[in-house]
Amino acid sequence: MALRWKKAQCSPAVEGGLTDASRSYCLLQVSDLHLLPDPSARLLGVDTAASFDAVLAHATRILPSVDAVIVTGDIAHEPTISTYQRAQSILWRYHRGPSLWLPGNHDVSSAMAAVLPVERELVLGPWHVVTIDTHIDETEQGHIGKDESRRVRAVIDGSVSEHVIVAGHHPCVSVDTPWLDRGCIDNADVLLELLASAPRISAYVFGHIHHAAQFDGARCPMLAAPSTCFQFAQGGARFGVTHDAPGCRALTLHAGGRLESQVLRADYALNVDLTQFR
Repeated sequence: MALRWKKAQCSPAVEGGLTDASRSYCLLQVSDLHLLPDPSARLLGVDTAASFDAVLAHATRILPSVDAVIVTGDIAHEPTISTYQRAQSILWRYHRGPSLWLPGNHDVSSAMAAVLPVERELVLGPWHVVTIDTHIDETEQGHIGKDESRRVRAVIDGSVSEHVIVAGHHPCVSVDTPWLDRGCIDNADVLLELLASAPRISAYVFGHIHHAAQFDGARCPMLAAPSTCFQFAQGGARFGVTHDAPGCRALTLHAGGRLESQVLRADYALNVDLTQFR
């Protein structure tokens, strides 16, 4: 059963006793945390827990409210139970409301399930947020299993919500960066067909590529969130990073199906040490 949430509006402009169907809701997407179990450990010289904390602090400070949070994968870089406990603890400093957690290619399902909520969908007024698991444990490339495809389609077909957002970890189209494209969903046509066949779907949101972008190739927008740690350089044949600050994506879900999106970046300096890259 999907979580159902009835809470404050995302924007003060819609206050005044309006019904749930008339409200705007704020969905915060964070992605690619790459947390480590040891607080003293660093990934390419970056304290990924501190950058995650900085992104959440910035977003919750400038947004009027956050109704729900969705974490679109690569929560852990070392997928231990203590890593997932760190992730939950940091989020709880800023948000105790509904949250959805998706696995990415660095995550392990059993360790995640031991700590994090197992809900796969969320209802915000007339909006239904549906997750799709595109990961396989210990495998970089994305894949959608037959059972998962059937589950997601059944949820969308059976939903009474007017508008739907689908969220996964991997992209389902080329992102024009050769080394990242190797990790795209290998049976992406399954997801593309789903997006094309359900007019109520307003967007597919995902992570994995460590930079904010919008891609064509489907009936609806496909929106990538930045990483809460370092950002990948676009267009290169090999791994590279940029000087962009860590960030997240805020989605405002309006009545009538209008979706607004903005990328938020924390004022947090990253000193990436590429000499550690293997």
